[in-house]
Amino acid sequence: MYHNKCFTQYCLEASQRMLKRWRPFGYEQFLLEHSPWIRHTGHFVGELHYGVKVRSFYISEALRTISPTRMKRILDAGCGKGQTVFWLSRRFPEARIRGVDINAKLIENCEKIAAKLKLGNVDFNVADLVCFRDETLYDLIVCVDVLEQISSFKEALKNLVRSVKLGGLLLLHVPHKGKFQETSFGLRRFVRSGNHANNQREQALGASHIHDGLEEKDFEILKVLGVDYNVAYTFGPVAMWAHTLFEMYRGSRRYWHLLCTPLLGLIARAETTRRLKNGGELLIKAERRL
Repeated sequence: MYHNKCFTQYCLEASQRMLKRWRPFGYEQFLLEHSPWIRHTGHFVGELHYGVKVRSFYISEALRTISPTRMKRILDAGCGKGQTVFWLSRRFPEARIRGVDINAKLIENCEKIAAKLKLGNVDFNVADLVCFRDETLYDLIVCVDVLEQISSFKEALKNLVRSVKLGGLLLLHVPHKGKFQETSFGLRRFVRSGNHANNQREQALGASHIHDGLEEKDFEILKVLGVDYNVAYTFGPVAMWAHTLFEMYRGSRRYWHLLCTPLLGLIARAETTRRLKNGGELLIKAERRL
């Protein structure tokens, strides 16, 4: 009887660990919701911002082959609402993970979520990447759609490289300047006024784009800094067309996001493992050698 009880307890704990790991990206954001319906629905669908959801596919794919035990110290530079930090805490449970952002309100909210989850391996700090200094050297730094919001983004890039240990990995994701960012692409021509309102909201959160997008040549500074890197396109034509549809409902009530974003995410996911010849965003995977 004792052995059966121990085995049952072991199976229960194992299933709970598996369920926790396979929760959808961004489900943690719903833990503080007052509405039970929204809270429980969010646990199943995860992130409702289409762009953030699709970026998570590419980040997950880029880190797919890395052993969970290899990463001891991880930094999310410009963590925003903390979705990537919390996902990394599940992907690398033995790592110590720090999220930094310039927006103090977002950091405060991240801390509330971490406290709700009783996470002991994450912490958050307010920081400006242009003058970022950290005595810790990280095995992995991710910086997802942040550099385009910084006028002197190359200074921020230098600081991130200094914070990666030798042999460490720096993963950057930024909008790609080109036809996919133009106002005439896809359905975007019909939502210019809506985009203006959204840009005002994003400016209030400190998340407005200073640069329309970046190009491969903008990252040649990495060579000077002693970093080997490669660049890949993300958000192919299908994903970007879907993004312009998202732009039409992004300012609408949340139920539109609950209905549309999961479906658009499935459509975009088909491009995740394909090698794209062009795309709306760039993924830079860099390893420090000096």
